Amino acid sequence: MTVPSSSPSPLSVLIVRFGGIGDILLSTPMARSLYEAFPSVAIDYVVGRGLRQTLEGLPYVRSIFEFDKRWSKMSPPYLMDFRDQLCKVDYDCYFNLQPSIKTRLIGALISARKQVVFAKDRAKQENGHVRHAIHDFLKELRHVDVAPTASAQMDFVVPDDARSSVDRILGYRPDRKLVIVNPCATRPINRWPARRFAEVCDALSVDPSLDIAYVGSKRGRYVLADFRRSLKHADRLIDTSNKLTIKELGALIARADVMLTGDTGPMHIASALNRPIVCLSGAADPDRTGPLNPDAVVLIDRSLGCVSCQRKTCYRGFRPVCMSNLSVERVERAVKDALGAPEQIQVMVS
Repeated sequence: MTVPSSSPSPLSVLIVRFGGIGDILLSTPMARSLYEAFPSVAIDYVVGRGLRQTLEGLPYVRSIFEFDKRWSKMSPPYLMDFRDQLCKVDYDCYFNLQPSIKTRLIGALISARKQVVFAKDRAKQENGHVRHAIHDFLKELRHVDVAPTASAQMDFVVPDDARSSVDRILGYRPDRKLVIVNPCATRPINRWPARRFAEVCDALSVDPSLDIAYVGSKRGRYVLADFRRSLKHADRLIDTSNKLTIKELGALIARADVMLTGDTGPMHIASALNRPIVCLSGAADPDRTGPLNPDAVVLIDRSLGCVSCQRKTCYRGFRPVCMSNLSVERVERAVKDALGAPEQIQVMVS
């Protein structure tokens, strides 16, 4: 199906992006751009298990389906039940933003008139940088004759009940600034050493005007354990790890005066909510997946020829040198500077 710009609307669109959180959020400008071109379009999403809340509340998303992509779930009864959910709608277009055997299988299960398979483009552009993932998704709208008119701003909705829940956890302290620290990252190559996060937190915790809260999930339990062991003043920090829903995590981040994090899901929530960020980057290329909001600082060591490799593992060894080269003093200074709300992105070399 080709949708000319003069067409009133494609009737319905299905987008698949399993996630994590950041992967899903990076696709929201594309969905919003489609909605802005055709306000009556019905957009449904397929996301991974447990990630529905990432998109809940967005006005341009009608239905969200969770797909359990574990191979142990790939039984004919599960697939047929999932197909029955999707086949209640006659889709005009299927955007496969995460090409794989499983997402192609989903495409085979539905009867979309047009199927668009995302083609990743990591070639350097005229400006010498690779295309940001947001713009890489936006380019696929050309297949339905839609010009990407939306901004690159990601979308995340924080409901009132999540804000109330976080208010109960933090208490109301208008006289204190809030720093959120995320020592975790799914990929070890994207992690700054947990003990260094702890050193920064200990240094900041002596400031009576600051509250410091740290976040993390079950998947980061070993990193969090190392982080806690390294803290000298653990009693001065607010532990919200493994206690928050995705929406509550968003509500917490929405309260932040600055967030210290690697390039991972909570960082993208902070970017979607336009919070000041200090992002520690190495293998993850900030040109590709880094924050685009104005109050963001990216610390990266460009002196290494392998940065940013975008690899899943480091060929230099277990501890990525690019992350280890970021000093505690430099990160601490960047957090303190960010509390002053910088007006533009600064990419700094430590």
